Amino acid sequence: MSVESDLVAAMLANVPLAALIDTRMVPDKMEQAKARPFIVYVVKRTPEFNLNNELLIEQCAFSAQVWADDRESADAATDAFVAALLAATTVEAGGIPYDEREVIADHDLDLEGNEVQFTVWRDA
Repeated sequence: MSVESDLVAAMLANVPLAALIDTRMVPDKMEQAKARPFIVYVVKRTPEFNLNNELLIEQCAFSAQVWADDRESADAATDAFVAALLAATTVEAGGIPYDEREVIADHDLDLEGNEVQFTVWRDA
């Protein structure tokens, strides 16, 4: 499985998070008519090679945006998401610590959110 599918499976298996987002965790973009809260993520992959050009490890830097109708709902969903990351031992042995959490807003769509940055390392 890919790191993305492993991550989504771990997040949707987390009961407190799934109670809030159901199955609404997708890459790249979400349909505007979907219920909220939801999570949209992107990933940047950075490979590390040895001198023989053999892949040793891959850094997968994720940026996940948690969107909701209001700040309170966005914060609650983000708190559940961060807790699910820390409990995601099926993806990383010790769970996934996050690097950064930032408040965001989309004034055109009248949505409140938080962006969470985290990294997952994958062996070749």
